Amino acid sequence: MADFNRNGRTVCHLNLQDENIAVSEDRAIVLFRIVQEALTNVTRHAAARRVIIALERTPDACLLEVHDDGCGFDVFATRKRSFGLAGMEERVLMLGGAIDVISSPGAGTMIKVRLPDKWAIENSR
Repeated sequence: MADFNRNGRTVCHLNLQDENIAVSEDRAIVLFRIVQEALTNVTRHAAARRVIIALERTPDACLLEVHDDGCGFDVFATRKRSFGLAGMEERVLMLGGAIDVISSPGAGTMIKVRLPDKWAIENSR
């Protein structure tokens, strides 16, 4: 993130509920890759001035939001031809999670991810 902030065009803020959020390694990797892809998309396409990344733990899940104030896009038109968005969705679904991509032209983009804990998935069966 420090490298991202050094580009001089976009400022990235990180909001953590707790600096010591504990998640399993597989979930940490997915969260990292989603943030990485989201920041890549911001750099390539969004022309954003600001990105906010929020990470929060609930009793049964980990919640991630990446929100930018960039140009936005038509989610339905882009999703069919975007390997980056498809990859994010695939990673999240493999862990039993959910992802929402909310955007429209001129309105920025928000990516919301919910990854349930392993024990929450196992106990729901």
